[in-house]
Amino acid sequence: MAPDIQERGKRKRVLIGAEYTSPGPAQYQLPTTVGQNSNDKTKRSSPSFSFGSRHWEFRKDGPGPRYSIDSSLTTRGREARPAFTMLGRAKTPKRDVSPGPGAYNTDKPPLKEKIAPHYSMSPRTSPRRVDFTPSPNMYALPSTIGPKVPDRKGGTQASILGRTNYLDFSADLAKTPGPAKYGALPPSQTKKRAPAYSLGGRAKTPRDINNVPGPGQYSPETVHAHLEASPRYHIGVRHSQYIMPTLPLAKVD
Repeated sequence: MAPDIQERGKRKRVLIGAEYTSPGPAQYQLPTTVGQNSNDKTKRSSPSFSFGSRHWEFRKDGPGPRYSIDSSLTTRGREARPAFTMLGRAKTPKRDVSPGPGAYNTDKPPLKEKIAPHYSMSPRTSPRRVDFTPSPNMYALPSTIGPKVPDRKGGTQASILGRTNYLDFSADLAKTPGPAKYGALPPSQTKKRAPAYSLGGRAKTPRDINNVPGPGQYSPETVHAHLEASPRYHIGVRHSQYIMPTLPLAKVD
């Protein structure tokens, strides 16, 4: 067979998997013809082999030829020396299980028989509840001395003044302030106030007139919002031809 001769000057084209949108041969899986499980029923199956099941293990129904015979066994029976053993604990006789004197309750004699007089202690009494009712000394009636009760006439009352040093024998009249101790009122409070001046706030800085845009800064010819526009077309995006289409999921019942 002659070898493949490639034409010079012509590069070999690289195949692109996404160029073909149809499924390839590997996408299909035909049923096998070997065996009996999942094979093609329309064709004759090939010979197949299987492994058999594991056999059951034989149970040991009896001992083997080897027996463990005690050495004390003879033809006349078991030969053993006298030995001593300890007996178990004897059972407690039933007469020891009877109740003692403390098990009887003599405080409860039969109801049909007479009983001697007896006394019992009563339970502790419950403490007295707190009485929230006020007592007589809790009330304080208003006094009738002085103008304290509005609907009744008050009685005479006297009050004691505090101690003062005015015109007392111990008072020092030289310490009394003279007319010069008091300051004169300002004239603006008793007469017409004179004009006064105050500092106002800081004035705003005037704008720079040179930074205002002139008529050449505007481009009215570029404004077409108020005019009718001619039809225009846009160039769309070029999609690749190797993009796989989106297939929806199929519903399998």
